[in-house]
Amino acid sequence: MEYPYGENREAEAVGREVAGNNTQVVPFDGWPEDVEPVDELPEGVELVVLRKPVKFDGEEITELVFDFDSLTARDLLRSEREAKLRLKKKERLDIPKEMDSKYTICVAAKAAGVKAELLFALGAQDFTNVHMQTMNFLLDGASEETEENSEQD
Repeated sequence: MEYPYGENREAEAVGREVAGNNTQVVPFDGWPEDVEPVDELPEGVELVVLRKPVKFDGEEITELVFDFDSLTARDLLRSEREAKLRLKKKERLDIPKEMDSKYTICVAAKAAGVKAELLFALGAQDFTNVHMQTMNFLLDGASEETEENSEQD
């Protein structure tokens, strides 16, 4: 059976379940039988096929789906807080947070509905790819806002 967003969707270790204001990471049990495969991903959804599959929580992960458009302000603020907690005692962030890999990976984890530790376990090329895609998502919104402001002047 083919699944939306890729052939090996069942390899995804976890999904996201929303109950009230709480988002919980829950096991991904596979797609329901009535789900139709799609040829194109919806706007804001990115499929990343890993160059080097990673084992995490007893599962082999070969691809990840990132739904950046589903993120909320709360997701970004929680990601920022989590990234700050990952800083070492004397480590300072001297670059914009949208370019910091700890922050972008925390955001990407929220977009994929997975634990950040999974993304930190990726191979170097896959990690860099996820970091860059997330950074582009975060900075794209900022550049569109800047363009709109300059057009109004």
